[in-house]
Amino acid sequence: MAKVWPLFGLVFAFASNATEVQLGDWKYYTVAPFYATTVNESGGLFGQRCNVDEGSCNYIMVMSEPCERDDRIPVIVNSVKSFVSTTLQCVGPLTEGKYIYNVGDFADVDSMVREAPRIALAFPSEGDSFKVVRFSMRGAIGSLDRMRAAAEKALDEVSKQPTRDLRL
Repeated sequence: MAKVWPLFGLVFAFASNATEVQLGDWKYYTVAPFYATTVNESGGLFGQRCNVDEGSCNYIMVMSEPCERDDRIPVIVNSVKSFVSTTLQCVGPLTEGKYIYNVGDFADVDSMVREAPRIALAFPSEGDSFKVVRFSMRGAIGSLDRMRAAAEKALDEVSKQPTRDLRL
């Protein structure tokens, strides 16, 4: 059950407006769950999620392309500045008809997101076809930096928990 909570967090993040801030084509959330995301014209979502409990961040993509949990799909992430070959790992269904994927190679993808006006992800689809999804990066840098600052602040608070012994 511990692996499922990020999915519920993502649904919560998009249902709640209390901590949502719009910046360009991106939105970011300043309380847990920590996300900075953009949605394309086809309803696909791309962004970064930071998990304070794990002390890590990763890129995610949500789309209608079905998958089975832990499936790995090769993907080329492309921009006007560069490209990287990596993988999409299926996390599983998010909502009816939408699936969530983790995007590999955090450092390379993060560099592309911060340098390009738009990115495209191309991967094999049904049969012998390929699917290409595109996302705007307008507002990405500010959204990512602000979301990560909020996540780092929350991480600092967690690390300040007392370590003295207790009798319960």
